[in-house]
Amino acid sequence: MNKILLFSGLMLLLSSGSIAQTDYGCKIRFSYDNAGNRILREYKCINIGDEEDPPTNWWVQPRVFPNPTTGPVVVQFDIMVSSAQVTVTSMSGQILNTVSCQSCYELNINLSSYPDATYLLSLVATRPEEENFEQGYTIIKITE
Repeated sequence: MNKILLFSGLMLLLSSGSIAQTDYGCKIRFSYDNAGNRILREYKCINIGDEEDPPTNWWVQPRVFPNPTTGPVVVQFDIMVSSAQVTVTSMSGQILNTVSCQSCYELNINLSSYPDATYLLSLVATRPEEENFEQGYTIIKITE
């Protein structure tokens, strides 16, 4: 009987410790392909004092807003990129506009001269001494 109680107590202690450890300092990260599809989900826990491995393809984390839009679209980066280029394409594949910037934190695109429709934005951004970041977005243009 004492062995069962000791074993049960030990298992309870170990299981509660592992839950507390995994809840502290854990993150879920996602990786995406060029079409915007999620291809990888990582769950990573780090201990206090450990240095986290530098993430791959996480340096740029662009935000594209608003969506839907009445015209203006902003592509915003967490850090300054060496260069960025956005190509606006219609759903039929026709290239409508290309906007680029050098040493920038954001790029502004104006879709107000285009009819209400769904458009594709292709983003290519570069940071010094790093690979290009390429991502596709779908933007819906509406009338006010």
